Amino acid sequence: MKVIEIKTQLHEHIEYLSDAQLKKLHNIISKEFVIKAKQESLKERPIGSMQGMLVYMADGFDEPLDAFKDYMPDNESYT
Repeated sequence: MKVIEIKTQLHEHIEYLSDAQLKKLHNIISKEFVIKAKQESLKERPIGSMQGMLVYMADGFDEPLDAFKDYMPDNESYT
């Protein structure tokens, strides 16, 4: 069975559920799938795992961009 067929069948089944059944299904899905997906995406990286990744930074990195000169007050210094 193709994924689109499974989705269609699930949608059809959901249409016939009572409010109580729908809430129960929502709780089951939230607990079983969503939380596990969030936990997997939030795995901690070891401290220092990005060390050495920043190879170069331009000398004027902190300088204001010319594109924003029209929006900056003339009387303040940003350097």
